[in-house]
Amino acid sequence: MKGKNVEIQGSSSILNALENDNKTIADSFKKISEINNYNTTFMDLKAGACDALIVDICSANYQINNSKNNNSYKISNEPLTMEKYGIAFKKDNTELRDKVQQTLDEMYADGTVDKIAQKYSEYGIPDRIIKQ
Repeated sequence: MKGKNVEIQGSSSILNALENDNKTIADSFKKISEINNYNTTFMDLKAGACDALIVDICSANYQINNSKNNNSYKISNEPLTMEKYGIAFKKDNTELRDKVQQTLDEMYADGTVDKIAQKYSEYGIPDRIIKQ
C-alpha cells in the first residue's frame, strides 16, 4: 500500500500500532487520515475518497459481508497487531469478577467458546480467539 491514502478510525488502537509497532509501514503511506467512525471510512472507500482502510477484522468482515458489492473489497492477510481485550469490574467487586472468570473458564472447557467462534467465523472470530 505504499503511496496510498489510508483512513483509520481516530482515537483507535490502530494509530498506536502504526506509530509504534509498524512505523515503516505507516511511513510508506502517502497520507493517514483519522476519521470519526468505521462507517464513514467504509463510505469514503466506496466513494473513492481513500485507497484503503485499516480497521479491525471483525468490523471489516461485517461491513464487507453486508455490502451489496462485497466482491469489490479485499482484506490483507498481514495483521498489523494482535489486540487483547479485557473485562473491567469495580475493584471491590471480586465476587462478580470471580463468577465471570469461572463462567469463561467453563465456556472454554466445554467448547462453548469454539461453537460461538464457528457461528461467527465469517467475521474472522476463530483466528482472533486466544486459547488459554
